[in-house]
Amino acid sequence: ERDQAFGAFVAGNQDRLLRWALVLAGDRGLAQDLVQTALTRAYSRWPRIWDQDPLAYTRRIIVNANHDRWRRDRGREQLGGAPGPDRGPAHDHASEVAERNAIVLAVGELTLKERRVVVLRFLADLSEAETARELGLAPGTVKSTTHRAINKLRASRHLSDVPQETP
Repeated sequence: ERDQAFGAFVAGNQDRLLRWALVLAGDRGLAQDLVQTALTRAYSRWPRIWDQDPLAYTRRIIVNANHDRWRRDRGREQLGGAPGPDRGPAHDHASEVAERNAIVLAVGELTLKERRVVVLRFLADLSEAETARELGLAPGTVKSTTHRAINKLRASRHLSDVPQETP
């Protein structure tokens, strides 16, 4: 029963956890390692956490594991120069950096509350209700704050040159 419940948890949340780890680590391989570490630790504590909020608990493990990794790797030399497995020789790193910088600047113009809501709603992929619970806000406040933040991002001068994805 324990294994089935944990398996269902992993199946339903693995992509969400990977996106969360990717935001923190900035590298897909590291993100996958963080998720694997978190799931291993969550499994060992499953009897205590399954009836509470295992997703929040597992996200916290990812944050802590990433922090530990960052502390451990700080000051070490990193290998570089070789293209990654999904990058061809024509990869345009400069435009990627410029686009990321534009997004960071635009998000930086949001209020702290708007940034928190946007991060939880779209990067952590939480629902409005989950975001409200996580931040201690009413669901209607999350909804209106999300609306306001998206309008600010759409109007941001920093994002005027960034290509827009169509749904």
